[in-house]
Amino acid sequence: MYVAAAFYSPIHGGEYVKRAFEEVRRVLPEVLGPFKSADEVPDAKAKVLLAVTLTGGTGVAVADYARRLGVKAVVTLGFPEHNGAASSLSARSYLEAEGVRVWPLHCAPSGDCGGAAASAKKIARTAALLTAPRVLLIGRRSAQADKFSAKFGGLRRQALGEGPPSAEQPHSA
Repeated sequence: MYVAAAFYSPIHGGEYVKRAFEEVRRVLPEVLGPFKSADEVPDAKAKVLLAVTLTGGTGVAVADYARRLGVKAVVTLGFPEHNGAASSLSARSYLEAEGVRVWPLHCAPSGDCGGAAASAKKIARTAALLTAPRVLLIGRRSAQADKFSAKFGGLRRQALGEGPPSAEQPHSA
């Protein structure tokens, strides 16, 4: 599904990092961390990364972890204090240049991050579900179905009663 991890830079106040992480953890109890670098984050099987940038100086760590996971979608949640939101955008620039889809969200300057964190979680869950959708066509193939297959790849043709597809019939999972 998705993995959530929080990142911070040690040059920012430890008390601030602790407070911000606890705030996120109330809405995202599954969030791991906080981590100073991608090397500290444990490996995980995930289709999407939800990266929380608690402070500045974390954009590279987020991008490195996303690369290590091999995800093609990342949701970033940036805190406005200590340049966390800027790091969220920095991670976006690195990852989008490599073809990764990124949705950056930022907490409100008021200090309440609950709404943005809940939205980030919903986006990450939805993106994970849509990462490898499967479509079944029941009925006759139409020109529209052919265009869909050409655009999104994959083709598995099997008429009812014909048994399993043969090795000559192209298909993708």
